[in-house]
Amino acid sequence: MTRKLSYEELLRKVRKLERESAAHQKTKEALVESRRRYRGLRQASFEGIGIHENGVILEVNQVLAKMTGYKASELIGMTVTTIVAPEWHDPVWRNIRSGYEKSYEVYGLRKNGTTYPVEIRGKNVVLRNRKLRVMSFRDITERRRAQELYRTLAEKSQAGVYIIQNGIFKFLNERAADLIGYRPEDLIGRRERKIIHPDDRKLVIENAVNMLKGKESSPIEFRVITRNGLVRWMMESIASISYGGKPAILGNVMDITELKEARDRLEEMEALEASILDAIPHAVLGVVDRHVVFANNATESVLGWKPEELIRRSTRILYETEEDYEEIGRAFYGVEKKRFFVEQIPCRKRDGEIIICRVSASRIGDSREEKKVVVVYEDITEKVKMDEALHEERDRAQQYLDIAGAIILAIDQHGTVMLINQRGAEILRYAHDEIVGRNWFDTFVPKRIKHEVKSIFFRLIAGNVDPVEYVENPILTREGKERIISWHNSVIQDEEGNVVGILSSGEDITERKRAEEKLFEHSEKLRLMSSELSLTEQRERQRIATELHDRIGQSMAISKIKLEELKRDLLETGFKRPVDEIIAIMDQLIYDTRSLTFELSPPVLFILGLDAALEWLAEQFQEKHGIRVTFQREGAGQKLDKDIAFVLFRSTQELLINIVKHSRADFVSIIMKTSRGKIQINVKDNGIGFDPKKIEMPADSKGGFGIFSIRERLNYLGGQFRVEAKPGRGSNVTMVVPSTMRRSRKKRTSL
Repeated sequence: MTRKLSYEELLRKVRKLERESAAHQKTKEALVESRRRYRGLRQASFEGIGIHENGVILEVNQVLAKMTGYKASELIGMTVTTIVAPEWHDPVWRNIRSGYEKSYEVYGLRKNGTTYPVEIRGKNVVLRNRKLRVMSFRDITERRRAQELYRTLAEKSQAGVYIIQNGIFKFLNERAADLIGYRPEDLIGRRERKIIHPDDRKLVIENAVNMLKGKESSPIEFRVITRNGLVRWMMESIASISYGGKPAILGNVMDITELKEARDRLEEMEALEASILDAIPHAVLGVVDRHVVFANNATESVLGWKPEELIRRSTRILYETEEDYEEIGRAFYGVEKKRFFVEQIPCRKRDGEIIICRVSASRIGDSREEKKVVVVYEDITEKVKMDEALHEERDRAQQYLDIAGAIILAIDQHGTVMLINQRGAEILRYAHDEIVGRNWFDTFVPKRIKHEVKSIFFRLIAGNVDPVEYVENPILTREGKERIISWHNSVIQDEEGNVVGILSSGEDITERKRAEEKLFEHSEKLRLMSSELSLTEQRERQRIATELHDRIGQSMAISKIKLEELKRDLLETGFKRPVDEIIAIMDQLIYDTRSLTFELSPPVLFILGLDAALEWLAEQFQEKHGIRVTFQREGAGQKLDKDIAFVLFRSTQELLINIVKHSRADFVSIIMKTSRGKIQINVKDNGIGFDPKKIEMPADSKGGFGIFSIRERLNYLGGQFRVEAKPGRGSNVTMVVPSTMRRSRKKRTSL
């Protein structure tokens, strides 16, 4: 049984209920307001918003409905994957189940079946004890188009373009990758710092950090290491961009290695030029509109002015007269339009002293209106005085030289005639002044030998060859005729021993040379006549030997036979003894006839050939003189001309006679070789040897061949002759001739 409440208790409960009811009402009103604000935010969002439970859509905003082409009411109750392209269903479900909260990109599916790129991001929430998931959908079609357009522009760009996010390459065009020897796919996903030179990594990172912090970024130069290990210089400019919804760095890079090297070389050249200008002992001035803008240190020693004292001053203060000043002005700024000017001009030093300067000036640039000139002042005062004294001395020397009967010629290191006497001018048929100052080789040396003579001269000046004291070569007269000059040369040296020219004396030997040529021609004719006469003599010897053998020899042989028969018939008579005496005389006549026949022309040479004749000759000398003589033949046999066979036989015979007379040898070898239309005979002994230079002409040439005679006859036949001998080491003589007659009319030659 329930106890009845008292009035006070009832009043307290009523008041409590009123308070709870009021609190509930406030909560209800706050919830309604919260829902109103949420719906407002959801509808006002620029992104599509959807709420689903286990993939079933519970609520969407108008942006998502418009994005998909559905009405909001049509989407309620659909699964989330209905508005996602089929190929992306699995990744979306995987992210829903895992509660993945980061953004990711897929392709959405509209009501009309078209697809579009979309970025999705989701977050799980708990509402009224229900697990819901809020998803945002962002249409990234324009972003994708911008990215594709950027890629297209980047690929066509001549500069290297890349995108880096969190220090990793996300994109590179072909040019950027090629600069360091890679393909784009080789670098995407790799860290940028890997390719940067270790010494420059800090610089590149600091530049990127400053840019991301909003500080102004300027192009920087740094080094990279290429794929093949080379170091190249790059210039990079970067900017901050959003890539894939996240901060990234857009970089443009170009290879400046060659530019860097050229810049370094330019700096070196500028430093070198400054050093050269300071090292030049002459005053060098930069002049603009006839006022000094630059002066080197040597200006003070040459002109007496310190460089800073001349700056902005007119160049008029440097010249002795107004005329000299105006002359240079006309040369550069007047109608003459000279680009380069060299003149010997009196100049005034700061203290008023007048010096002689060689003024060399060159215009800077192509425009005369700019009036920019570089001028060099060289003090040649002492040189001018020395030249004047030298000219006086030269004039006196010239008078002495003109008296000489030979050519006296001096040529400087450039080949220019410095001096020639009157005799030289007469032979060349030029006036003296027409010769001095001309190039000797271009004017007075025949074209066919000019290059050779000129080359030897310049090598002599350079010290690459030793001077030749005596030489003969032709020169050209004014009429183009050649005169042969015998020169005696000596070098002209300066104080340091450098060759600076050639001094020559020459004798005109043209007439003597012509006489020598005629004498040589007559000598050649006599030599040919002598050789032909020798062969004619041999042919006559052969004819006489044949007559002795075939007629007289045969007749005596028959007479002996008849006497032998007569002797038998007179055996019993007193005439036997006289007949025996006649037979003995006949035997001696037959022997003498045979010997004479062999001396005149051995029959074995013409009947059996040269090889058999040489073998017979070796046997005869061995038997007669007690010297061991061997004969050896190499090669196939060849038919020889009779004249050639005779010359070789007689030459070998003469060599053997010389060996017997002079060599004291106990062994001689004769080797005959035949090959390729040539016959070669070697005669070698082990005697005391000799000096070949001493036997060119025989001491007693009466009827003898001698070494000289052998050489001449072989030369006549187109052959060659060589002697190898040394005192105490024996001798070896080689004779080579063609197997057929080929008479030579050239000068004799030797191997």
